[in-house]
Amino acid sequence: MSKIAILLAVFAFIPLSGFSQNSETVKRINVKYTPGAGDISEIIKSYEILPLDANLEAYLKNPCREIFSDSLILIMDGTLNKIVIFNSNGKYLNSISRKGRGPQEYNFINDFFFNSADRVVSVVDRDKIKCYNLKGEFINEVLLGFTPNRISFLPPGSHLVEKVIPSDHSESDYYIRLTNKNFKTKSARLPLKPLTGPGFGVEGQIYRTLVNGKSAYFFSYFGDTVYHINSERIRPAYVFKYDKKTTIVTDGTFNPEVDETYRYLSYFELSGLNLLFYRFKNEQYCLAFNPKSESTKTFKTPFVLRDVVNGKGILLTNSLSIGKLIEMFDPGREKCSNPGILDNVLKDSESGIQCFVKICF
Repeated sequence: MSKIAILLAVFAFIPLSGFSQNSETVKRINVKYTPGAGDISEIIKSYEILPLDANLEAYLKNPCREIFSDSLILIMDGTLNKIVIFNSNGKYLNSISRKGRGPQEYNFINDFFFNSADRVVSVVDRDKIKCYNLKGEFINEVLLGFTPNRISFLPPGSHLVEKVIPSDHSESDYYIRLTNKNFKTKSARLPLKPLTGPGFGVEGQIYRTLVNGKSAYFFSYFGDTVYHINSERIRPAYVFKYDKKTTIVTDGTFNPEVDETYRYLSYFELSGLNLLFYRFKNEQYCLAFNPKSESTKTFKTPFVLRDVVNGKGILLTNSLSIGKLIEMFDPGREKCSNPGILDNVLKDSESGIQCFVKICF
């Protein structure tokens, strides 16, 4: 049975009132609180455990962004200001750790991106980009003339630049910019006026651009609009219409006054299935919808995806908590595709080994 057929079977009993389409070919999705939400394990087909090397050089104190290529995994440590490089099996290869004030060093890693064709790791250091090879050797420096929050590489030769703090120069205030290899703007969006819903906001802005092959998408956690991006332009694709107020909490504290709102929103696109995650009344939910039909369903979930790679959802956890996590969505461990690796990780749970969980929906 094809993926689409499976999804239609899963969602066959769901009312088709969640969508409408306007003249801009933008689909509107209604997000409603559903007390009787199902369990997300209903749509999890299988998962794989990928432990990372646990030696001292591979240690990650604060992993805050990872990039997957065909043969490498690169992880940025936001506290130690380094980029740790593993092969696709989780074996440690090298680290880029050049923090300092020298001409070939960076003051701070605001973000990084990776061109797998040129094998170049680019560190975003305020308004500069410092480029290194996989051995950590300095290649060159690029002066941007503005300070981005995040940059992603879009093959074969484009970049996606996110900037969320307005300045006195309106031409550089686009929230999303599509540029060429020299960072000259090809397309840009400043979505301060959303199509519907609460908008993007400025303070406490949380954002995400995800690259999938030669295309990408953008979704603000505090926003309502999903933008699809290719090498030529940025266009709105979906808008979310919430039945509750949406908000975020930037300091991690709980405020009872916002318990009746959706919080910590995130969004991911997989093959044949799109997922919107949110929190309401101290419970985590996931709205799943089929982009080719008009079917939706809400699930309770013990996790929020960290990334999507090759159609699989990615979680980053550690051996101390992986057992509890899996107990919540696969207590019988029937869906694990490499149970031997899982058993080894659980036996060595006290070591705190970092692990990726790759989930196939």
